[in-house]
Amino acid sequence: GRDVGEAELLAGLAGGSVGKALSIDLEFALKERPNLLSRMAKLASPRGAGHHGRQSAEEILGMTELLMGYGDEGLEVLLSWLRDIAIEKLESREARDGIHTDMLDNIASMAQLWDIAAIIEGADAVMRAQERLRMNLNKAMVFENLVLTLTRGKRPEW
Repeated sequence: GRDVGEAELLAGLAGGSVGKALSIDLEFALKERPNLLSRMAKLASPRGAGHHGRQSAEEILGMTELLMGYGDEGLEVLLSWLRDIAIEKLESREARDGIHTDMLDNIASMAQLWDIAAIIEGADAVMRAQERLRMNLNKAMVFENLVLTLTRGKRPEW
């Protein structure tokens, strides 16, 4: 008994795989995912983070711990979020065909803040983090590096 929006979200997060969709934690997808993406957007925004647009060590550590708790599922969500931001940026329209259609304001604001190089760098950083975790590298260092990369995205000169 899922509504259409929930089913579309699960299908998008699972990349169309029914087996993967069934394994996704619904609680995470519906409740924690928006929190994760909102916090990441705030942290990555020059106006939303810390004092004078600088991210504090506490904010970065907090996001690192949050992502570590979500593990690979959190990384997949970040990757799909970055994809939606790229769609918004390149197509100059709301990413209605994206996965995170319940977060269009978040996606639109990030598309305005980040240039395409930063979006691509962010997606590459997520994929590198996934690979490093599969290689059993230090989990904390992998996630710290990822958060630092995502929060220093190349932004337009104001």
